[in-house]
Amino acid sequence: MNLLPDTEKKILRKGLFSRFIIVSTFAVAGAIFVSLVGLIPAYVIARVKLVEVVSKSSIPIKSDEASATTSLATLPEEIRSKLQVYQSNVPKYRAADIFYEITKVKLDGVYIKSISLLSNSSSANTKTKNMNISGTAATRKALIDFAEILKKVELVSEVDVPVSSLAREKDLPFVVKITISEQ
Repeated sequence: MNLLPDTEKKILRKGLFSRFIIVSTFAVAGAIFVSLVGLIPAYVIARVKLVEVVSKSSIPIKSDEASATTSLATLPEEIRSKLQVYQSNVPKYRAADIFYEITKVKLDGVYIKSISLLSNSSSANTKTKNMNISGTAATRKALIDFAEILKKVELVSEVDVPVSSLAREKDLPFVVKITISEQ
């Protein structure tokens, strides 16, 4: 309980409010002053560097700078030759492209459980990738149709369905071997 009269309470509130305004004003002014003191040296240094750069750009090119310019001019040809060497060693198809093309083939009754990819270089000119697709086929016909569809895929050069995969009538577990040639 406050024993002061209402007029005294109003005077106290006005006094507290004016003190708050004064302290806030000094805090903002102090922050501005500190930031100016911190930023002015950086501004002066940046301005001096800019003047140096502008004054250097008007100086004529020296002979060693001319050779540097010539070496820069030959840089695109150098990059082109390195890029050709790099591209000759990069495979034509990435593994993600191969997986995408193979998994696009969907057939009712054929369930793929796993796909494995093995890269090997059989000779200097021919690079091949072997892929094994294992899963379950509902019927023999579904498995044979799946192999035929795989043969029509652009990336696939050979599809091998082992005879052992066709041993049962229904629910055939299979492993289809695919060869992908990158010529």
